[in-house]
Amino acid sequence: MMKKGFPSSIWIAILILGEIQAAPCIHLVGTVGKKNLFTATRELTWFESLEYCHSLGMSLAVLESEREVTVVEEYLQNCAVKHHVWLAATDLFKEGTFTWMNTGNPVGTLPRWLNGQPDGGLRQNCVLINGSTLKWEDQSCSFIYCRPLCQLLS
Repeated sequence: MMKKGFPSSIWIAILILGEIQAAPCIHLVGTVGKKNLFTATRELTWFESLEYCHSLGMSLAVLESEREVTVVEEYLQNCAVKHHVWLAATDLFKEGTFTWMNTGNPVGTLPRWLNGQPDGGLRQNCVLINGSTLKWEDQSCSFIYCRPLCQLLS
């Protein structure tokens, strides 16, 4: 029996994990074209988030259009509890040049950076969307108060 709203591949990933306790509690953020965006209910570091999404057959989200950014912002705005979400953007490869981990493409002009961001230098190399301000920030990749935003291409 498939639950409404989740692609069958999510349920297949859960079945492969073998036990329902290991299954994640995830929320559908939205769908844009062939991209489904999900967020977890647990907070992880950026590296743990990469692993978490991968374990579900997904990847950390790459936001490639204004529509995708708007879908995520609307989801965060409507959450009763404000939380941050990790994106696949990082400047770990070249300081000050933010690229998408999955593709290597530059994030370009899409980010809606918080005033003064990015500002982390060598200490802050991973990008999140702040759930309260809806602005993008660079943060330490070991920052724990953030949830993964995963993508699944259908």
